[in-house]
Amino acid sequence: MESARPNSQPVDPRHWRRVTLDLGLSVVPLLVVHLLTAGRDLGTIDSGELAATCAQLGIAHPTGYALYTLLGRISVVFLPVPAVLAVTLLSVASVAAGAWLMVQLVRRLFPLAGISDPRAVDWVPRLAGAWFGLDRVVWEQATGNEVYAPHLVLVLALLLLAVRALDREDTLRRRALLAYLAGIALAHHLTVVFLAPALLWAWFRPWFGRLGAGARRPGLATMLALPTLLLCVGYSAALYLPIRSSLNPPLDWGDPTTWSAFWRHSLAAQYRVWFFESAGQFISNLAGYFASLVHRLSPVVLLLAPWGAAVVARRAGRVAVFLGLVFFVTLTWAASYDIHDLAPYFLPADIVLIALGAIGAAALVRTTRDSIPARRVVYPLLLLSTLLQAGWNFRAVDRSGDRFVRAHTEALLASLPPDAIVLSRFWDAFVSPWVYLRQVEGLRPDVTVVDSELMRRTWYFPQLDRLDPSLFNQLSDRRRAYLSDLTLFETGRPYDPASIEMRYRALLAGLVLSQQPARPGAFTLDVLHDYPMDVQATFFAPALAVPEGLCFVLRVRPEDSPELTPPDPEGLISAGYRPEDRIHAMTVEQWRFMLRSRTIFLRNLGRNEEAARWEAASTRLQSLLAAAPSR
Repeated sequence: MESARPNSQPVDPRHWRRVTLDLGLSVVPLLVVHLLTAGRDLGTIDSGELAATCAQLGIAHPTGYALYTLLGRISVVFLPVPAVLAVTLLSVASVAAGAWLMVQLVRRLFPLAGISDPRAVDWVPRLAGAWFGLDRVVWEQATGNEVYAPHLVLVLALLLLAVRALDREDTLRRRALLAYLAGIALAHHLTVVFLAPALLWAWFRPWFGRLGAGARRPGLATMLALPTLLLCVGYSAALYLPIRSSLNPPLDWGDPTTWSAFWRHSLAAQYRVWFFESAGQFISNLAGYFASLVHRLSPVVLLLAPWGAAVVARRAGRVAVFLGLVFFVTLTWAASYDIHDLAPYFLPADIVLIALGAIGAAALVRTTRDSIPARRVVYPLLLLSTLLQAGWNFRAVDRSGDRFVRAHTEALLASLPPDAIVLSRFWDAFVSPWVYLRQVEGLRPDVTVVDSELMRRTWYFPQLDRLDPSLFNQLSDRRRAYLSDLTLFETGRPYDPASIEMRYRALLAGLVLSQQPARPGAFTLDVLHDYPMDVQATFFAPALAVPEGLCFVLRVRPEDSPELTPPDPEGLISAGYRPEDRIHAMTVEQWRFMLRSRTIFLRNLGRNEEAARWEAASTRLQSLLAAAPSR
């Protein structure tokens, strides 16, 4: 009979019981709730672009999100569902994994904070996992396809490894995983730098502290060289960007095939102008975060986190420094960023508050350990607060019936004439979803949508050439002159801003006019607002912008505008309209404007019967908006 290996140890049955209870009481319920509320279709902002990038192995907007793209591609290949749903399921699975890591993180923090009560050590971490998964912003990441859900897994794994590294008995070999994972996380999302001061503290703290008996202190050169090497090895996942870009994928944001383009793209150089713009914006963002906590977190977390912070400060100074660095650095960097979808950037601070709330809850349990009646009150109250958090946030985050973006994009595309060329900069609710609908689902392949903002970047032109090879056939001179000026700007050489702007507008005008009438030119409302009447007269002559459907079409003879069926307001509003969503509100405002504009246009032409139908659609939209409930 073969003998057991000398170093093997029997697995403690209590370990498997604990794992089973962690999964059954914290992770699985969250997984079910998130599956019930997850979106089945396109969302706003980058949803369409990211889903298409994963489906076609493209290059997404900065920072490229190499790891997310590869994981998304695996999901698309192996899950027998539409691509956008496959990557949403990746988000659901990621948040579930994050909840499990949250349980382990809290359990690891307890002994460092002097908490040894068996009941608290077992049950409170599971509540913390639920608090994490029911955090409104975390829950929102589980309901759509975005990069933040996998990022949370990496953030929690790094925090768990760093807390383990704070243990003076932890070996350098075991802590090496921390540096390697930090490199992978950096290749996924640049905001992992929020954790950098805390991770460095965790890495070097044992080296400066007192070692255990028989432990040998590594040399400082090793402490510096090893994490640098492993960080670079982990970050090598970002090499997907230049490798894939060199193969000319359909979506190739930034064209990161050269080292300069790669670093500019992977370090999000174009977004730096939005950091630390003003003290007023910083204060406003910071105040907005603290105001949002009552919606994001369980009331128990907000009540007990100060108690937990006091316990940590009194009993575990190194943990207090670590968590403080994560919290305050996250607040500082996130609040300095001037974008509207800022909420996910504060999530590491939420994680710290949840961890402190769990320590506070454990301290509360400990104070009632000699009183069975008190415990019978404390545990139900903790559980009740968790259920209340779930009920409070459920309706606000439920995206299971949300088809709003698809409804809008399909309605706009349906109103366009054949072979149209459309200029738009409404990325969040039209251009991004159009990318998915065109590239993945093949909807309206005759229509080409050109993002007027991306036209200010040289890399965008080869992508347009692959999408529509004939797009610039009659504009080679204008294109060459514009790109010549634009290259000066991008390479930091002297340039003439007036010349760039003039040639930019001339090229846009040429796009929508040069192939008339074979390829009608069109604008969405947002682009038309960029052109005052005098500019229109200069660049669009002899055509006029005619309201047709949900955009303006350039026509030399406005009276040639065809009879169109008004878009269905009820279909839009019933597709998941949320009045509190800024992008939904902007979309609806465009519908209102276009319906009114078309009505007025038709009345001016004397087409009163057709105008009445558009007016009826406008009135119907108004009544639906008045009745729409806010969440």
